[in-house]
Amino acid sequence: METLKELFTAKTFNKVSYVAVICWTLFGASLLAIFADTENSESRFDFRCDIDTVKSVSNVDFVRGKCFEQYEKRYNKFSIPVYAFVIVNFSLIGIVCVIYSQIVKSRVDALRQAYNSDAERRHPCNPTRRRRKLFIAYCCQLATRFALGIIFIVLQTQLLYPSNFPSNFDCNLTSGGSHATNSSGRNIQNTTYECHNQRATKKTFWTSAVSVVNGVFALLILMEFICILSRARKERTSWKTHSF
Repeated sequence: METLKELFTAKTFNKVSYVAVICWTLFGASLLAIFADTENSESRFDFRCDIDTVKSVSNVDFVRGKCFEQYEKRYNKFSIPVYAFVIVNFSLIGIVCVIYSQIVKSRVDALRQAYNSDAERRHPCNPTRRRRKLFIAYCCQLATRFALGIIFIVLQTQLLYPSNFPSNFDCNLTSGGSHATNSSGRNIQNTTYECHNQRATKKTFWTSAVSVVNGVFALLILMEFICILSRARKERTSWKTHSF
């Protein structure tokens, strides 16, 4: 926890945003642990197919393996493990926060020191330019985090895992036989097996949780962005030190 406090300096965020950033990091670590355990323990042996009653099948493990490959290709066509997506998702947004916090930390200290000195001398220097730079930097990191959150939601739900991971799956395998003949004259037989993925429900739940977390934090960022812009407009100033 102390490491997080050093990386995400509290004085560079407002209170709500700082709590959100810490929660974001903790959520990311928790989800990563869950998906790492799921991916490491998941195997084709958790993938069951109704093939025991089919007498023509002599190699059950081979059929199960082929069906598992079909399942993976259909519902994870880019072969990107969910835990890898979670790492990139939470790490990239966290890195944006760290970079922002470390860059503006010295500026916040300098601005506070200037205000304290002015209060003692009773001759304020009105460092408007410094406040404006801090305001712009804060808005930029908010906009970047919001954009990344939306991008990851779209990637997850529309490109990488659009159908999540259903428990039931119909597997179609083609093998030699006498029921059908293709254009080259070879006999082929299409066999359909009903398969069940035991870990699919858990995996789907936590995959959906990732998009929900992204959506909630994106909404919070948008609300904060609107609030600070509205306040800046009303006060006719770019930034105030106590906002951090």
